[in-house]
Amino acid sequence: MAFFAVLLLLVLLALFAVAATQLWNYAVVRLVWRPYAMSKWFREQGIHGPSYSFLKGCNEDVRSMKEETDRLVLEVGDHKYLPRIAPHYLKWRTLYDV
Repeated sequence: MAFFAVLLLLVLLALFAVAATQLWNYAVVRLVWRPYAMSKWFREQGIHGPSYSFLKGCNEDVRSMKEETDRLVLEVGDHKYLPRIAPHYLKWRTLYDV
């Protein structure tokens, strides 16, 4: 009986180690380290852009710019739809163009 209890404890400990490793990989590597490493890598190449905000990214900026352009009325024959669809790209292109 004690053998099975020890075996069960070892299995649970191994599962906990796997879960902790997966949590570390997701939380620290994907959400913190990778975005900062990528932005540093781009800056070293001379490519600049909006700063990274933890867990939010630039979503609030994009959302506010899209809300501003929702009032735009497009002509039927006009194919210049980028200011309505992706205003953040146009703004950031003018801000960060080298």
